[in-house]
Amino acid sequence: MEDALTKVKNRRYFDKRLVMEVRRSRREQSVLSVVMLDIDHFKSINDRFGHLVGDQAICAIADLLKGALQRPFDEVFRYGGEEFVLLLPNTPEEGANELAEQIRSNVANFALTIGELTIDFTISAGIYSAIATDIHNPTLFTDLADKALYSAKQQGRNRVVLYRNEEEKR
Repeated sequence: MEDALTKVKNRRYFDKRLVMEVRRSRREQSVLSVVMLDIDHFKSINDRFGHLVGDQAICAIADLLKGALQRPFDEVFRYGGEEFVLLLPNTPEEGANELAEQIRSNVANFALTIGELTIDFTISAGIYSAIATDIHNPTLFTDLADKALYSAKQQGRNRVVLYRNEEEKR
């Protein structure tokens, strides 16, 4: 259930919780929000400072994410590598966006200090919020949040992007 490095919940546990929260969203007709977050230019941190420093950066982000969550059912998971996901049940898009923007700002204003070394970094985030309609396709939430994250990266990083489908764009 727990990621050994960061001490947040792991991907396996996220997959189980996502199924549960998608079912709850459909049953209660409540909005579920998923936020995918990724450390920008993480490879360059590893390349420049080494993997141990990279691990410390990942742990620092995990701690910042945990510290930003206020409600007991909101949870942070390590999704893989330098990528994290927030599962925010009963949270409309506006609330998820506000939280993600607060986290983005906190990270941008944070400096990791290791000895005499100071490392600044940023994160990008993608959000998908909806009332679940298909309980047999829970990965729709992560797939669409990941598309929004990809868009944030394409737009220059250090930003939060909400997923919009083609019908919503009109």
